[in-house]
Amino acid sequence: MNRLSLLWVLMCVGCASTSQQEEPFVQQLQKTAAAAYHIGDLHQAEGLWQQAVAANPGAYSNWCSLGQVRFRLHQYDASAVGYQRCLEGDSAQPLVWHNLAAVRLRQATEALLEGSIHLDDRPENEHIKRQYQALLNQLLKLQRATVKP
Repeated sequence: MNRLSLLWVLMCVGCASTSQQEEPFVQQLQKTAAAAYHIGDLHQAEGLWQQAVAANPGAYSNWCSLGQVRFRLHQYDASAVGYQRCLEGDSAQPLVWHNLAAVRLRQATEALLEGSIHLDDRPENEHIKRQYQALLNQLLKLQRATVKP
């Protein structure tokens, strides 16, 4: 069965479900999303996690999973939202706090890279260029990336 057929079956089962059947539907969405994530089909996983979140927004662990897949898709703003929603359910999750910090580091790195495009070679920009480079080096170091001059 191809992915679209499977998705269609899952959606139809969900449409026909009663409140008693909704929980198994969400559980199936979670299993299918986790399987898609595991094999690297991130877009499929994202769509399925979105459906799981829509079906049960109070299941905060689904928000964690959605945050993770969006991080891997470089959707950092959306990833941060997912992690923050996850923490609303239980703030005592050090790994989620770590992941949220990693998102913020990536956002800061991207902001510096985008801002550096606007620096020209005028002498008055040399100081800010050095500051950009120093901060970028530190951010990359925090992310355990290799810095090449």
